[in-house]
Amino acid sequence: MNNHKNTNYIKIDIVEKSTTPFSVYSNVSVRHGKGYILSNIDANKRESVKDIICDPITEFPYCEKFLDFDLLIEISYRPGVTDNLARSVQDALKICDIHSKIYTSKLIFLKGDLTQKQIIDGLRTDEYNPLIQNINFYHQDNIKTRLEDICPPEVRFKHLSTDECVKTYSLKNMSERELIELSKTRCLALNLKEMKLIQVKYPTIKEIELEVLAQTWSEHCKHKIFAAEIEYINKQGKIERIDSLYKTYIKAATKKINSPWLVSVFSDNAGIVDFDKNLNLTIKVETHNSPSALDPYGGAITGILGVNRDILGTGLGSIPIANTDVFCFPPTEIDCPEYHPFLPKNMASPRNVLRGVHKGVIDGGNQSGIPTINGAFYFDNSYASKPLVYVGTIGVMPKTYLNKPSHLKKAHPKDQVIIIGGGVGQDGIHGATFSSMDIDENAPATAVQIGDPFMQRKVRDFIKEASTLGLYSSITDNGAGGISSSVGEMAEQSGGVTIDLEKCHTKYQGLRPYEIMISESQERMTLAAPKENINELKKLASKYDVPISVIGEFNDSGLLIANYYGEEVCRLSMNFL
Repeated sequence: MNNHKNTNYIKIDIVEKSTTPFSVYSNVSVRHGKGYILSNIDANKRESVKDIICDPITEFPYCEKFLDFDLLIEISYRPGVTDNLARSVQDALKICDIHSKIYTSKLIFLKGDLTQKQIIDGLRTDEYNPLIQNINFYHQDNIKTRLEDICPPEVRFKHLSTDECVKTYSLKNMSERELIELSKTRCLALNLKEMKLIQVKYPTIKEIELEVLAQTWSEHCKHKIFAAEIEYINKQGKIERIDSLYKTYIKAATKKINSPWLVSVFSDNAGIVDFDKNLNLTIKVETHNSPSALDPYGGAITGILGVNRDILGTGLGSIPIANTDVFCFPPTEIDCPEYHPFLPKNMASPRNVLRGVHKGVIDGGNQSGIPTINGAFYFDNSYASKPLVYVGTIGVMPKTYLNKPSHLKKAHPKDQVIIIGGGVGQDGIHGATFSSMDIDENAPATAVQIGDPFMQRKVRDFIKEASTLGLYSSITDNGAGGISSSVGEMAEQSGGVTIDLEKCHTKYQGLRPYEIMISESQERMTLAAPKENINELKKLASKYDVPISVIGEFNDSGLLIANYYGEEVCRLSMNFL
């Protein structure tokens, strides 16, 4: 993925009128702004564009003679990273019949004597995160060059043939060391026992099949530790065993209570409880720890939006109405230099983790119209290497949809596989397996995502109407493991599935089949619907401006099969999966 100079684009910079001190350096004044790269803007439309993107009360279009500064810092997203501001401006311009591809950046105009290191150290994580952003420095004498040399951060891949897109591994003669090394280098998070099981079942295996198994068997998806047999020494010095903390305590205790108001537990994306004669409540809480350690804002916003989608994908569709959270952080004093050797290299500082996580959860809820009604902070040194970020959502659903119980759903053979919401990209690849690993300097940047609350709101409105009209028979979110997880789970209901990966809508061209299959790119839901309802669903998608793709069909073959431009690239036993 490279930046390429493009003459079809123009740059427009907007600058805030007020100045403020720069972070911890009070002797340095700063003026903030926003940079826009826009495609296909005629000269006679530029003033109209400026009127739309510039607030005349607080901002003005950049003009060199207005500013006396020593340095301009430009912070822009790396190619392929979700740019929510760009998407919003693009939608606003469409209303005025201006159709443009847009990229944005943050601008910081500085007056004062600072080194580049001091500047980077003074930036907060929500201002600059090297995992997802680039930073450039311009002195006053070369600002003009910056405005003329336009390089939009477009994603460009080398064109690959189908054969090059699908790598095959021969596991048959691999040693134990080689199996573990393969798991590590591909970020599979599979242990030796799991790799040997795969080796026996599939001695020759395509990379997409290996990745699907890794996602499905990950700690994040399967909670293997929570479900394991645990051996411990009790207070009397005797060895005791627990066959799964989950089964022995959580599930058994709930079963023992046997409350009549528990409508559905341990079988869907969220718990469902009885509220009154007309409504059920849906409740879900989960963690988003590892992504929040690398990119606090992005990790937290995808966490809260993800648990919102769990509510949307519960039963035949529930509507989220309130968020909640609990954050466990190290004390901010741990930012002192003596603690630094104990922090992973890629992890944000504790102070920036706190700021970014808090802001991410707030933005994820507020910008999609869901209030955060309560929350809590807890501080302890033990959270220095990985924070705990608990996010939860409460939703409501009617007792029935068209006289069908709303908590029951099932994908049937011949139901169509439908993906709605955001496009697939490289962001979110290995999210599930990464969340199952310890954080170190090798943590993959592709596991970091940025949520899009506005797209999520449109998806929510789409589902609210589609569920009321009874247009689909099953629904779930594209969370950990992406399509491999959502389609795989729903295929358990029907008994099998066949999909065509090239039919998925993507953020850009050139993704490999396994990337389309496992990417956790946000704001996506999977539906199973009768073929006769497809046109109605497409009309509804157009009404709410929600992308939609029909990518395959559920069946009872006992297999998960994925094709790519007519070639079979994945064939896995549902039982083994």
